[in-house]
Amino acid sequence: MAPDHHGRVTSTRLGLSLGIHHSSFHDIEADWLRWFDGEGNLLLHGSERAAEEARRADDEARRADEEARRADDEAQRAAEQARQAAEQAQRADDMAALVARYEARFGRLDGALE
Repeated sequence: MAPDHHGRVTSTRLGLSLGIHHSSFHDIEADWLRWFDGEGNLLLHGSERAAEEARRADDEARRADEEARRADDEAQRAAEQARQAAEQAQRADDMAALVARYEARFGRLDGALE
């Protein structure tokens, strides 16, 4: 069997190839004989798969944290808007009560607030 243009030996029966890949394995940085799939992608060994899954989980956790912060910010904005609306409603009620007391004492205002 002759190596392909990447220097890998391919098994058509397995749909895999063997080739040299520079990486770290058990804290040893070196060229290692590794398996590649039919599309030339390196097949990861157990610790590499675990590290990749950990990276994905960390990324997903970061995205979830960011989304939670955005949701918290939006909830705070909504609470502030609700507080301001309640204050405005209270001021309107207070003003209506003042007008009612005024009118009870001095009579109806002549369309000044209409």
